[in-house]
Amino acid sequence: MNQKKIFQHGIDRRTLLASVTSGITGLAGCASGIDSDRNSSDAANGENETFLTIEWDGPTLIATLASDVSASHVDLVDSNGETFRRDHPRDTSEVAYTLLGEGKDGYQPGEYRLVASDGDSIVDETALSLEPELTITDLKRAEDHPDMEWDKDSGEWENRAALEIENTGTAPSFLESVQWTDAPLSLVKQPEEVEFYHDVLLPNGESTTVYSPGAIYQTQGVVSGRDLECSELDTVDLTATAIVQTGVNPSYSQTVEYGGSQYSCELSVVDGGPVDSNSGGD
Repeated sequence: MNQKKIFQHGIDRRTLLASVTSGITGLAGCASGIDSDRNSSDAANGENETFLTIEWDGPTLIATLASDVSASHVDLVDSNGETFRRDHPRDTSEVAYTLLGEGKDGYQPGEYRLVASDGDSIVDETALSLEPELTITDLKRAEDHPDMEWDKDSGEWENRAALEIENTGTAPSFLESVQWTDAPLSLVKQPEEVEFYHDVLLPNGESTTVYSPGAIYQTQGVVSGRDLECSELDTVDLTATAIVQTGVNPSYSQTVEYGGSQYSCELSVVDGGPVDSNSGGD
């Protein structure tokens, strides 16, 4: 698996009310990690004499037609037989469909067809599978992994978290937010759940590191909330759920042991692992 490292800013809705804000990232540079390198290891099952290559360029599915193919348009047809997207080759042999990203609705995972037509006549068609398969394989606390690429200029960086999200499917997805339930930060703020927005592409065949903009392991109410009485908590299972644009929302559970006192908490990660996911995406 290739691995991409993502520096991601986001917005905690409840922290926003307390005047702690973070920006939503764009799609370039170290802020988003979207790579322009094409990935042809995914949709290659649809290639034939008409469709020479079928590959992903970031959030965009690109098909290249043979030079001797005369097509006025190429439709991406879903499993219900409905035209999902249409593109016109015109002066190029490529057709492209941007299916993911900020402001997009994503796509329904399943079997699709590319249908090349010249006017009302079908020239050729091919089948391809668009199925992201996402797993959160690890959740890391900054204090335990200081050599990772944390933003150490920000306050409370030692209490930040990073998710490793692996996509073993045949198509990419897009991370929109991460919901944290029963994490130290959510116990401080006293909703059971806090959420941070992310705009991160999750390419298939790769593992992506997503850094949380919030101090997930924070135990003191610096701006709002309460200081945790850690000696009374023992162990608590937190859950991180990645909300994705397409596919199934993966979750990860981690057991955190609390010790020390109210003003001097000591945390340690006991264990953790992926949990059953809930349906998500569009």
